[in-house]
Amino acid sequence: GGDSSMVLAYLRARAAAGGIPADLLLVNCGLHDIKTDPQTGVRQIPRDAYAANLEAIVDTAEAMGLPLVWICTTPCDERVHNRHRTNFHRFAADCNAYNETADAILARRGVPSIDLHAFTLNCSDESARYCDHVHFQIPVREQQAAFIAGWLEANSELRM
Repeated sequence: GGDSSMVLAYLRARAAAGGIPADLLLVNCGLHDIKTDPQTGVRQIPRDAYAANLEAIVDTAEAMGLPLVWICTTPCDERVHNRHRTNFHRFAADCNAYNETADAILARRGVPSIDLHAFTLNCSDESARYCDHVHFQIPVREQQAAFIAGWLEANSELRM
């Protein structure tokens, strides 16, 4: 879905077109938001704009009558990422800060959250986790999928 502005625009467009035929809306955004210009240090979506976008995402989901579940942003390997990317960087500290922002907003709004960030950090050691700088090896993806599916099964009452 891209950054939080793109997710919000998509959801607003779908709401204007009659909504989304779903029982539950799983949303994550953050890794694109924290893209940082290496020359200026400016993030693609500043943290305060990210917070405002998350508030609007919750409002839009509520207006469509869709139960929303947030999925925390997964970690990035900044050492590998920033060595190979010259047009933008990502930093683990930003990922953590944006996740903290999301946690605070979504908890206050009563939106349940799947902590895929912590799960991913604990499901394998770093050397076996990534196939590149932000994407995961197939076994890690399988574990993540099972974790999300298990969470959804355990919380099936959230569905419409």
